[in-house]
Amino acid sequence: MVSPFGTCRKCSGAGAKLTVNRAGKVKRVKPCRRCKGHGKRLRVGRRLHNHSREIHRAGAR
Repeated sequence: MVSPFGTCRKCSGAGAKLTVNRAGKVKRVKPCRRCKGHGKRLRVGRRLHNHSREIHRAGAR
């Protein structure tokens, strides 16, 4: 079975990014901007499916 979600490519599914200062120490952990800290993303096929359903619903009204 295929899942509509995949791991985030930016944070590799961690949901966060470590920021490092010049001395090489970990400064803080920021949530990933691309996945908003969830670590998952919608796959292309699901995004197309959602968009086509939205168009169909708008046309049926």
